Amino acid sequence: QPKKPKIEGKLNINTATAEQIDMLPGMSKKKAQAVVDYRTANGKFKTVDDLMKVQGIKQKTVDKIKDYIIFEGETTLKRKS
Repeated sequence: QPKKPKIEGKLNINTATAEQIDMLPGMSKKKAQAVVDYRTANGKFKTVDDLMKVQGIKQKTVDKIKDYIIFEGETTLKRKS
């Protein structure tokens, strides 16, 4: 699997698309879609640890992405040029 490009900004986990979530380190398209599906079925995430309720997401992944996650406001995540 190719290394993810470096990213900057924040990602609103409650409004982000699967494509945006997939930019996070340690995420795959499958995991990103699982996050969206979980959110659709169960409502908004309140803490970073809530992400571990999504199948396939473990503590290691949460540790990699927690600095990028926000729960309100605008997603500003983008690839660094």
